[in-house]
Amino acid sequence: MSRLLLILIVFFSLTSCSKIYNMMRKDVDTEGKTGIKSKFNDDNKIYTTNRLFTYDVQQIDAARELNYKMELLAIPGKFTGGTKIKYKCYYTEENLTNEEKEMYLDSNQPYKWDITNVMEDKEGVWIHPPRSYTLEKLELSPFPSIDFPTKVGDKWSYKMYIGAGWGELKGKIVKSDFIVEKVEYSENDSSNFTARVKAETYFDEENRLCNAVFDFDSQLGFTNLSYVFNDSTKLEMKMVE
Repeated sequence: MSRLLLILIVFFSLTSCSKIYNMMRKDVDTEGKTGIKSKFNDDNKIYTTNRLFTYDVQQIDAARELNYKMELLAIPGKFTGGTKIKYKCYYTEENLTNEEKEMYLDSNQPYKWDITNVMEDKEGVWIHPPRSYTLEKLELSPFPSIDFPTKVGDKWSYKMYIGAGWGELKGKIVKSDFIVEKVEYSENDSSNFTARVKAETYFDEENRLCNAVFDFDSQLGFTNLSYVFNDSTKLEMKMVE
């Protein structure tokens, strides 16, 4: 078991995953700012300060399909013990409700944003997904993670306590199981590889929540994130290269 995974297990066992109200903290968005210490970014190889990752998102719910662009930007500073990242969701009018149009479409800013974090070191990567706007359901999903060195058949698990801000979900414990399904190393450079991780979440054996597949590239990070929830909601985020 890697040190990163051990830290995550302890972190999720002792702390809760609560909603983060970004707009109530004026200092949380540090995009474009300078002179800010970023001690958790110093040894990052992938999620380095100011690096931008772009995804095409397809979200299929019971009554509609949403397609939009999402950006992940590593920004200066730290956030809950890791590298601070900013998600930007560029919604369009198509298939949004009137209420969502008022909330998500702003003529002064073309995106809605969310701040979370990523933990990256020589022993692995763990990333906190966005959980705001139309993506709140990701609170019940596995959080993308991978262990180094990566081997087919590697397994790990953790538990997450849901804290304040999540209504009837508050106090519940989400269990997550992971397994590495595939690893392919470069013939010319053993430090370059791609991998696929399968994961699932559940409250207990009778209450399954979500199945996920995460594709990882040692140079690009998580390139494809695919989720299928127990209510048949589907969500896919594909990196645009």
